[in-house]
Amino acid sequence: MTHEPTARPDTPVYLTEERLAIRDLAREFTAREVLPIANVLDPERGDIPDELRRKMAEMGFFGIMIDEDHGGLGLGVFEYCLVAEELARG
Repeated sequence: MTHEPTARPDTPVYLTEERLAIRDLAREFTAREVLPIANVLDPERGDIPDELRRKMAEMGFFGIMIDEDHGGLGLGVFEYCLVAEELARG
């Protein structure tokens, strides 16, 4: 999969439209699913409720770097970091 630079004038070239879409998807998911329960999650043990894990799996967040041939999204480390950063905000 190649990433052609299609950035907006105010956006660095490495933030392609596809990468911005992935980031925004993770941002919206975090706002909708993570933030409402963030205060009750265990900060020391890092427990994530099964229901939240299931929703993250459905979004493909656990298969970002796994080849599409094996059921993943076939993306790279950059996309993984974008999603991880948004989830960490929550």
